[in-house]
Amino acid sequence: MSFQLELKKFADNYENRLDTVNRATMLSLFSAIILDTPVKTGRLRGNWQTTIGSPATGTLGTKSKSGNVSIKRAKQNAGEVGETTYFTNNLPYAARIEDGYGKNNKAGGMVALNVLRYRRILKQELRNAS
Repeated sequence: MSFQLELKKFADNYENRLDTVNRATMLSLFSAIILDTPVKTGRLRGNWQTTIGSPATGTLGTKSKSGNVSIKRAKQNAGEVGETTYFTNNLPYAARIEDGYGKNNKAGGMVALNVLRYRRILKQELRNAS
């Protein structure tokens, strides 16, 4: 095998691994946020939206107490390396819940908590891809 072919094979393998790790890390992070979202009716969990290129601007009528609907959407709509993937929840009370509003909610409960876990999630996905 020529050096050029070996180099191309290495680059292709690296690119595939990078895409795999990027996607798995993004989906693990998004899933963790969804599952850490408090549930009363399922509307807040059901309104997590994953888009590419620009953030979602509206709300959804979806209710998902388990979070499975939003996790499935995240898997379908997550971008590849080089694309900007947005993860939003546009319900008017989402930010208040994140900040700890309500009897059973703590500040930094959905997004901030999981952003702090990002390094651990990334390391785990790197190990999984090895």
